[in-house]
Amino acid sequence: MKATKFLQRTIVTCSPLLVVMLLSGCGLNAADSPDEMIVIEKEAAQTETTDSDQENVQTETTDSGNEAISAEAADAASYEFPESYYQEGDTVSFDCKLEMLGDFDISSFSVPEVEGEYYIDQEKACELFVTPDEISEQYETGQSTFLDASPTGEMYVFNDGSYVTIDAGINYIGPEYSRHVYDSGIDTLDDASQDLFDFASGTECVDKVRDLLQQIAFPVEEYVFRWVSISGEEYQAFEQAALAEELIQTDQVHDDWNEEDNAYHIYGYQMYEGLHVLPWYRTINAGAAYQRDIDAEVIAAYTENGLVYLTTAVPYKLTPSSEPVEFCHFDEIAQAVTDKYNQLITEDIHYTVSKAMLLLRIYHDDTQSYVAQPVWYLEVTDSSSDLDILMFDALSGEEISLM
Repeated sequence: MKATKFLQRTIVTCSPLLVVMLLSGCGLNAADSPDEMIVIEKEAAQTETTDSDQENVQTETTDSGNEAISAEAADAASYEFPESYYQEGDTVSFDCKLEMLGDFDISSFSVPEVEGEYYIDQEKACELFVTPDEISEQYETGQSTFLDASPTGEMYVFNDGSYVTIDAGINYIGPEYSRHVYDSGIDTLDDASQDLFDFASGTECVDKVRDLLQQIAFPVEEYVFRWVSISGEEYQAFEQAALAEELIQTDQVHDDWNEEDNAYHIYGYQMYEGLHVLPWYRTINAGAAYQRDIDAEVIAAYTENGLVYLTTAVPYKLTPSSEPVEFCHFDEIAQAVTDKYNQLITEDIHYTVSKAMLLLRIYHDDTQSYVAQPVWYLEVTDSSSDLDILMFDALSGEEISLM
C-alpha cells in the first residue's frame, strides 16, 4: 500500500458496511483539549543480539536522564515497554516511538472477553434527530452488524437534503455537510492549528457531542475525545489540495468560504485499559488497517449554526478477565519483522519501521464470535517510499495476516 497525503476517508457509520467519503484538516488546542495522544514514557533497555540485523540496538532514555538499563536487568524486573526504539540493521531499521493512546499499565493489563455490542436508544434518537413534518423520504434498514441481537432501523431523508440513519448506532448528515468534509490535510491531530472561534470552544463542542450521545445510551464513559478546529480559509486550502490530487472535480469546488464555515471537528475513540479498541473491520486488509487520527469511531463537526454531522461505529461490551497475560518484549517483535524482510529476495532495498502502536484488536474467530487481541501496529517504509502495514500479536509475537 503506497502512502499518499490525501487519502479517501472511510467513516464507518452505524453499519460497518455503510461508508461516507470525507477529507479533512484542523487544529488542536492543547490547553483546551481534555485528552491528548499519550506516549508511555518508560526507561529503555539496550539489548545485545548476535544477528547482523539486530546489532546496535538502542532505546532512548526518558527526559529525567536515566541511563539505559541492560536487557538482563529488565528481564529480572517487571518488563516495561521503552518509550522509543532505535535500531540500525543491514535490511531493517527501527526509528519509532512506541505509542499507546491512553495510560497503559503492562503489569495489570488483562485481555477482555467481548460480551457483545452496545446499541443506542432508537426512540430517544428519533426524538432528538427526527422532525416528522420535515421528512421527505423514509426507508427501513436491515441489521447493521452481524450479531443476531443487532437491531434493524430507519433512514429518514429531510426536505433540506439532510438525513439520519438510526439503527444500532447513528449517522446524521446535516445540510452543511458538503462544506465540511475536509480534514485529510492533517497527518495527525498533533500537527493541527490551534484556533478558537467566537461561537464556542472546542471543549464546549465536545461536551455537546457527549451529551447527545449520553441521551441515546451511547457509552461515552469508555471513550477518549479529541478535537481540532478548521477555519473557512483553511477549508479553502484543503479543498484546493484535494482538487490538485484529483480527489474532487472542479464543479465540487466552493468559492464563497467565510467565517461562518469555521468549525470544530471532534473524534472519539473507544478505550480499554489504556489501549484504543480497533473494530473488526479495521483489520480486514492493510488499507483498512492504516491508522489515522481522523478515522475514529465517533466523528462529529460543529459550526456556529450547530451540529454538521455525527456518526458512530457500534461499541463493544468488554469485560476484563482474571487471566494474567505476558507481553512479548518489543525486541522479539523487532526480530520477527527483521526475519520477515530478510526472507524476501530483494536487492538494495532497506526497510525502516517509523511507527509502532499498541492496540486492542477485535476480530471474528472460527465460530464468528468476537475476540479481543492486543497487537502491535507497524508502519514500514522501504527505500522507494512504499508503505507496508504490519500487525503482530503482542502476546505471541506472531504476524497477523492483512490481505
